[in-house]
Amino acid sequence: MVKKIVMFINGIETQGYFSKQLGKYFTNMGYSVFYYDYWEEERSFQSLKKFVSHGDTVMITFNFHGLEEGEVFYNDDGSIFWEKEDIPCYNIVLDHPLYYHKMLKKLPKKYYQISIDRYHKSYMEKYWGGIMMGPFLPLAGTGLAKKEELTAFQERPIDLIITGNYAPPKTFQKYIERIDEEYTKFYMGMIEDLKCHSDKTIEQVAESHLMREIPNVTKEEIKETMASLSFIDLYVRFWLRGEVIRQLAESGFKVHTCGKGWDLLECRRHENIIEHGSMDSEGCLRMLAKSKISINVMPWFKDGAHDRIFNSQLNGAVCISDDSLYLREIFTDGKDILFFRQGETEKIPALVENLLADQNKTEQIAEEGYCTAINGHTWEDYARQLMQYIYKTA
Repeated sequence: MVKKIVMFINGIETQGYFSKQLGKYFTNMGYSVFYYDYWEEERSFQSLKKFVSHGDTVMITFNFHGLEEGEVFYNDDGSIFWEKEDIPCYNIVLDHPLYYHKMLKKLPKKYYQISIDRYHKSYMEKYWGGIMMGPFLPLAGTGLAKKEELTAFQERPIDLIITGNYAPPKTFQKYIERIDEEYTKFYMGMIEDLKCHSDKTIEQVAESHLMREIPNVTKEEIKETMASLSFIDLYVRFWLRGEVIRQLAESGFKVHTCGKGWDLLECRRHENIIEHGSMDSEGCLRMLAKSKISINVMPWFKDGAHDRIFNSQLNGAVCISDDSLYLREIFTDGKDILFFRQGETEKIPALVENLLADQNKTEQIAEEGYCTAINGHTWEDYARQLMQYIYKTA
């Protein structure tokens, strides 16, 4: 029976914040939670060895923390601490699996992977069939205060905000052009395909282009190629993010940004981009709680969600986002969220103008969005669903 849970903090800030949110509810549910601290590895590892016990401990991590080779969890003989102690490992992967092929090649026997996009899960089942896949569990959101304690919608000082970093697509040009002209053309063909077809995933485009170029390409060869295409994923996600904010700024809207890199966006009206710089998770939430409208651009998730959506709604802002199959299932466009199509970013300024012109209606959308998010998309909900799965497998 599970009594103890190991989690990780002070590696990647957002992932540590997620862990603390989950850990808070695990503690409320009666579990003992140990936070392995990457800032104090030696002390943490010694304390960890005293904390764990056979048969009642599980490890929950994000993006392979605690599972990467070279960490203290690996012994000289190549064995890993979790396997030696018979501790099941539950890894919530926040990005497309193509980023983690190297880590996927060496895992503990009791390893279970959680996906936040259903296409990611399908990708794993197709190309990594030997790995135990857990349920599809999209990320949850965090509200800083109870609904009645949030700043009234009409009194919020920020009309429009986006939380998230930006990088110019040209940053990734060196990877596109690294081999020769033929490869450059091949990679740009995939990028243009993705830019023109908003419903396609990275793997769908890669598979179709590879099979067209190499008719007898094998599944294993496609799999190996996917591991080298992270720059295409990054290129298109930042391209779309930049397009959305450029359209708004050049239409005269003041757009507040929380995240690094926005000074690099090419924009004719850059004075309309109000940069607040990098912020930690809680800082972003505080900014959302001051905002009327929050813009979200998904990291090319086509059948999942992002915590920015639920964070926006749980802190009282209206969320405008590109859509996904899953988002269309849980939300109603115009009622509790507003969706935009990837190929129609030029329509976003009019959408924002209408929202700001009729703030009573906009406030109602914020109310409905809060209700949807609070009823099933909090970290408390996530903790409960995750433990239901763990009890079936641990």
